[in-house]
Amino acid sequence: MRTLVVLRNVQFIITVVKGHPNSLQQPGYICKAGDLTSAIFNNPSAAVTTLYQRLFNNSTKFSGSLIMGHNKVEISEQLLKGVIFRLFGYFIGKFWLFVYRIGVSSDKQLYYADSGFKSSFMYSIGKEKQRVLFVQEINTKNSIVNMYQDFELWFTYVGNNPNNVWQKIDVLQKYRDIDIFGITLWNYHLRKFTLASIQWNEFFIKWYNEIKRVIELITSLKKIYLPDYIFNEREMRAWRAILNHAGCVNITPYTKEISPLEANKRGHDGKRRILSIIAKNFSYGVLMEKLKIAQGSIFEARKYARANSPGCIILEKPIRKVKRITPKQQRQFDSFFQDKVHVIMNSYKTNAKTGKPVIYLKNTKNIL
Repeated sequence: MRTLVVLRNVQFIITVVKGHPNSLQQPGYICKAGDLTSAIFNNPSAAVTTLYQRLFNNSTKFSGSLIMGHNKVEISEQLLKGVIFRLFGYFIGKFWLFVYRIGVSSDKQLYYADSGFKSSFMYSIGKEKQRVLFVQEINTKNSIVNMYQDFELWFTYVGNNPNNVWQKIDVLQKYRDIDIFGITLWNYHLRKFTLASIQWNEFFIKWYNEIKRVIELITSLKKIYLPDYIFNEREMRAWRAILNHAGCVNITPYTKEISPLEANKRGHDGKRRILSIIAKNFSYGVLMEKLKIAQGSIFEARKYARANSPGCIILEKPIRKVKRITPKQQRQFDSFFQDKVHVIMNSYKTNAKTGKPVIYLKNTKNIL
């Protein structure tokens, strides 16, 4: 991946490479401007900032993620184009398991996993609580678990299957071996809460073969259950958990079987949230007459809609931390925002408090 950005009329090209001085597995970043090339860093901010300061002999710093345009929808769409699988993870006990490659087979003992399946997790072992990376994989002949510490291979265990290989390892014995591998989402989430005979994988196969990617959960689940089957709440929570860990997202605030008002009562200030859906569509008089509510409730619902969008979950306020900047940082800040290469100065609008002209930051990202 390469990103071109223009800073002070100079083209900076940021390239993502495999590995950096601290790790051969993690991505590295190189920045090039003309005949100058930076060293390989473990983050894009250091790569572009180092070369910029070297080129212009100043102490200006940049956010690498913003420079590379990760906040732009167009660039994100290009990065995700052609990606048919994304890694997903879920908690098993006290650690977070990531599945980043999958393989498909008809082997029920492996829960339909096959060669190419890979997963990993971090876990602390020993009296000194040393952090160890476990990398698990299934190939055509056996199952393998590699243990890494400080990015170096520590031990390798090989077995005929996931159960066999984990019997050779002296840690995490309280977990089922296939659960640790991450090939038993059904077993981990649904086995205790639904019918043992249910063909849960048919749900994902049918969904995959459909043209549309958005489904209504209850309607789709009824296709793999008996016609008169009644879902209970614990079973639905289990289905939502397995879908969430498989990378699916719930795009509705409530299901069709639940009243919107009842669903929102469980949330933050539910009545205000549900009223915000229609508060801006009708006048105060109509709402007060039809719903028998006070004028203040309508005002608060409209205020909620402006802040969070109608009917949406309330936005969490970020934690605000105030820290006084040093005189040197103040000079750097003033110098940056006085440079017309970075900002556009409004010629007629001024700040009411300071009396200084209003300035706008330029968008320097061009192409990916």
